[in-house]
Amino acid sequence: MSPNTQNDSNSQTYKGPNYWFRQIGRQEFPVFRQTVLSVARVLSQIKSSSTEMAQAVARDPFLAVRVVRMANSAFYSAGIQRVSSVHRAVIVVGFDALRHLCASVDFVEDSFRGIRLKSIQRHVLLSYHQALLAQWFAESIRDGAPEEVYSAGLLADIGLIHLLGMIPVSSVLALSTNLERHGLESQEDVERQVLGFASRFVTAKMASDWKLGDLLEKVARDHDVGDPRVKCVRYARALTRALAQDPEGRSVLAAREAIGDELKMSQMSLRRMIDAAARWARRWGCDYGLDEEELALFSSEGAAAAEPEAEPEIPLLEILSEEQGSSHAVPAAREPDDSRQLEIIDAIHALLMDRNRRNSQELWDLVADGMRNGAGFDRVAVMRLASGGRFLEVRGLYGDFDPGLEGLMVPVTSYRNLFTYCLDCPEPLWVRDESPDEIRNLLGPEVLQFFGSRDFILARVMGRGGPVGLIGADRRETDRTLDEEALRGFRRFWRCASVAVEVLEI
Repeated sequence: MSPNTQNDSNSQTYKGPNYWFRQIGRQEFPVFRQTVLSVARVLSQIKSSSTEMAQAVARDPFLAVRVVRMANSAFYSAGIQRVSSVHRAVIVVGFDALRHLCASVDFVEDSFRGIRLKSIQRHVLLSYHQALLAQWFAESIRDGAPEEVYSAGLLADIGLIHLLGMIPVSSVLALSTNLERHGLESQEDVERQVLGFASRFVTAKMASDWKLGDLLEKVARDHDVGDPRVKCVRYARALTRALAQDPEGRSVLAAREAIGDELKMSQMSLRRMIDAAARWARRWGCDYGLDEEELALFSSEGAAAAEPEAEPEIPLLEILSEEQGSSHAVPAAREPDDSRQLEIIDAIHALLMDRNRRNSQELWDLVADGMRNGAGFDRVAVMRLASGGRFLEVRGLYGDFDPGLEGLMVPVTSYRNLFTYCLDCPEPLWVRDESPDEIRNLLGPEVLQFFGSRDFILARVMGRGGPVGLIGADRRETDRTLDEEALRGFRRFWRCASVAVEVLEI
């Protein structure tokens, strides 16, 4: 899409949000070149995770919208569950789909130029900054899914960002000039003056029709303002705009006091969040080609600090570790313990003998405990067949797994992968570099998002009527290789699990 094709007559500028939503829907908007390079970097790594891929995608609202929309399409979701975070969307669509998507996109830097490009970059920078703060606020109130709050913060201005690529250049210039004159806190009034409506109504239409998430729609429509998650996004947005206007102004002080009172957060913690967000916003700006004038939007004391050497991770509350006195020690390696294995096997037998205690969750907890503390594995994943055998539902993750994988539905009938292969295999599979090509070629992204290395064991669990699911284990957390002793320990608890499933009739 070239900017020269968007020079409509000025009368079209005052069409309503529904008109512009239809215009946006007819275009495949470009993404930032740096985003595609970041995705390609993750794809090129031998060991890469969905978290790393989400970090690359979640810095670009244009690509984030396309991935979330794709994840909620009939092809991927089948109406089973709504995806409202970039992280989960990356897991659902898989690395192959992202590879094909990024191979066919146009770049923002080639499609737009001048004031149009600068305005898009500036508002995307603001969106990234407010997304960081929104997630941190959500984590501070112990929200169960802060990555969804991050996504809502990232996409809260997605309507305006798309409009900046569609409306005439004169309107883009008028928006930019009036925002500089009146301040970002007056953004909605400026939009009504220039466009005839507030861009958040376009965002709300996109959130509803493209299934981008209920939280985003609530934020855009200004609904449920008492909802703590909505508050996190609203406070992050207000603070971002106040900081961009004047880092030490009265608006910032008022926003900080309101956030501290509402979220029960100390001003020291809030200051650290502000400084960290400023540093990472500047890092984004440097990577994505903004000049120093635009980067001066976030010129607080923390923003001038040295840039982090590595890409920031999501979740992001590590900035509070000094205040909380926390530390992240390297986990100790678990060694095989035969006596512990016998103790847990006895506990499984006792569970089966006591009819009042029989339940599947306690069984899988014992099996995972046996594999980890008895057989010396670091991580164990339990998946159960669901929806008539069309999907594997992640029922239990034990160890240092990506928490976003919990509850995921992995297709096993739409195309052949290692999970499908294993459901037909009577014996456990030890997947490693020495495995036959037939097995190694089935290691797609849907498998590698759980077991990022080629050194893990996977086996089907049998019930009375056939396979009921899969169980897998590895030593990735401590980066140790598996051996024959580990395979023997896995077999012991795998057999116990299969026998127990038949007895419990699950």
